[in-house]
Amino acid sequence: MPPGRLAVLFFSVIVAVPTLAVAAQPATAPDSSSRQQSSQQQWVAWLARRQNLQVQAKAILDAETAREKIPACADATTTYDLSVCYTRELSLTRANLSAFASLIRQLIAPAPAMPAPPTPAASPAPASGLTPPQLLAEFNHVEQLWSSYSTAACSAALHQFHQGTAGPSFAAECQLHLMRDHLRELNLIYGAELHL
Repeated sequence: MPPGRLAVLFFSVIVAVPTLAVAAQPATAPDSSSRQQSSQQQWVAWLARRQNLQVQAKAILDAETAREKIPACADATTTYDLSVCYTRELSLTRANLSAFASLIRQLIAPAPAMPAPPTPAASPAPASGLTPPQLLAEFNHVEQLWSSYSTAACSAALHQFHQGTAGPSFAAECQLHLMRDHLRELNLIYGAELHL
C-alpha cells in the first residue's frame, strides 16, 4: 500500500474513532436519564412517606388533645376505680407518646441520596448544622433525660401522700399530665419536622 493511502487510512481511523465514541454517547444518555427518573421517583416516594408520617403525628396529637379535654377518671369513686382508670389512661397516652416519638425519629432520618433532587429547596441542610444521625442521637438523649425527670417528678408526687392509698393515683395523674405536656413539647421542638 502506498504511504499516502496508509496515512489517509490512519487519519480516517483517528477521526472515525472519536466520532464513534460521540455517536455512542446517546446510547448511554437514556441510562443516565433512567437513573435520574428513578432517583426522582425515590424522592417523590420519600416526600409522600414523609407527609404520611406528618399526618399520623398530627392525628396522634389531636387524639390526645381531645382525650385531655375530658377529665380523666372523673367517674371513679374508689381507690381501686382510680387505679383501674389511670392504668387504662396511662396505657393509651404512653402508646400515643411512644408512637409520636417514633414518628419524629423517622422524620429526622435523612432523605434518600439523590444525584440531583428535583428542586434545590426540597432537602434543606439542617439549620443546626447537625447531621441526621447527630439529630437522632440528640433526640434520644432528650427523651432519656425527660424519662428520668418524669420518673423523679412523679415519685415526688407519690411521696406527698406518705404511703397513703391516694398516692399511687396521684402519681399516675402526674404521669398522665407530664406525658401530655411532653407531647406538646415535642410538637413545639420538632415542629419543623412534624408540620406539613
